[in-house]
Amino acid sequence: MGAIVVLAAGRTAKAARWTALLVSLVPLALSSYMLYAIMANPAGGYQFREFYSWIPSLGINLIFGLDGLGVSMFWLTALLVTVSIVFAWDEVRRPNLFYSMLLLINVAVLGVFSALDLFVFYIFWEFSLIPMYFLISIWGGPNRRYAAIKFFIYTFVASLVMLVGFMALWFASGGMNGGTFSIEELSSTVMHGLPSWTNSFQVWVFLALFVGFAVKFPVVPVHTWLPDAHVEAPTAGSVILAGVLLKMGSYGLIRIALPIVPEGAQFFAPLMFVIAVLSMIYAAVICLAQRDYKKMVAYSSIGSMGIVLLGIAAAVQTGSSMGLVGAAFMMFAHGFFSPMMFMLCGVLQHNLGTREFAKMGGLAQAMPYTAAFLVFATMAGVGLPGLAAFVAELQVFVGAYEAFGYWVFLPALYLAVSAAYYLWALKRAMFGKFTRKDGVDYSHLYDVHRFEVIALAVMVAGLVVYGFWPKALVDIVAPPLEAIATVFRGVA
Repeated sequence: MGAIVVLAAGRTAKAARWTALLVSLVPLALSSYMLYAIMANPAGGYQFREFYSWIPSLGINLIFGLDGLGVSMFWLTALLVTVSIVFAWDEVRRPNLFYSMLLLINVAVLGVFSALDLFVFYIFWEFSLIPMYFLISIWGGPNRRYAAIKFFIYTFVASLVMLVGFMALWFASGGMNGGTFSIEELSSTVMHGLPSWTNSFQVWVFLALFVGFAVKFPVVPVHTWLPDAHVEAPTAGSVILAGVLLKMGSYGLIRIALPIVPEGAQFFAPLMFVIAVLSMIYAAVICLAQRDYKKMVAYSSIGSMGIVLLGIAAAVQTGSSMGLVGAAFMMFAHGFFSPMMFMLCGVLQHNLGTREFAKMGGLAQAMPYTAAFLVFATMAGVGLPGLAAFVAELQVFVGAYEAFGYWVFLPALYLAVSAAYYLWALKRAMFGKFTRKDGVDYSHLYDVHRFEVIALAVMVAGLVVYGFWPKALVDIVAPPLEAIATVFRGVA
């Protein structure tokens, strides 16, 4: 409703941005209340449930609910959309359409993180492609149309494969004779060990689901859409893409694939470990070779999501929730430091007209506040103790060591190389000798604006609060993830 109002009534930039901001504060306030309520009762299962009969003859119902895992991503989505609107406060090109697209993304992603029916989940999943496509293709860079089409084709085709897996589950649960798309009922069926769920069936269904979710992660080798999408997207689009859209894949893998087809997940656990390691090492090496700051940050997301997949593979292998909790924490932490890095890349782009390292150097002298924020974001990305990413990485690698032993030293190399490319990028951009580069006008440099400071300060607060108080997140995500991990203790 808010998106429609902004699109129809926000004919001026001022009206559009203020209307969009006020509308975005409504789901943020409600999700904050729900986060608080679930923190008070973290073991209460799905809360704030809604059930509406939709197509009962096909077992399709509008079922929504949140547990600790869902509410953490639900709240993060509402927060990042509001932050994106604030950061893009000076958008003047078709502002009513721009802000309405951000609100529509809010609708879609909130639906993904709260849907408890596979068919409804799929509808919201596909709907999220549309506003992001328009954000990239209208407000993106020089190659925006190519990037938007590539993004759409990759994720749409992969989601069709995922839909095949959903339909297979529906037919196996009864099809036209009482079949269901309910995530809760399908999970319970597997947990009760009914004979209809054969090992080979689970293997093929998990493969179909994994293809759909892996492209959204993304992981090597289905990652090539991500750098193009990030580089060409406007800053607000990159914030949403890195902060929440990538998490849809990992969330779907944890929420749907693991509890419903655990034998298939266990069959592919070694492959998930290999893919996670390849994604991390590949991303680290590629980042070292980048000349564009934003492209480097884009590739770094592949490595960070590789850590998430590593935690998932470890939990599947051992039946311990340590890796899953670490993966969920990494999803949450990455939703703060990666958007922050993209915001700062946007600041540099708007100031300099470039993001190339060769045309930067010594900018800290002219942009001290930007430099301070960039140093903080870099430390968060490196995994500095006291910030949220450190907690996530610690849990994932402890869980991975329990599952894979000394093989964990292979993905651990990523931590060292990631520190190298993050710090090297910071040095080339902010420090050293301040000189005027050919083709770049330094005469009108400005530091971060007040609305940019507000958005960046929110990211800083999130990383610090959850870095020093990880219990606030661990306590709510642990109960549902422990229930999922328990399934693998009984899988042969």
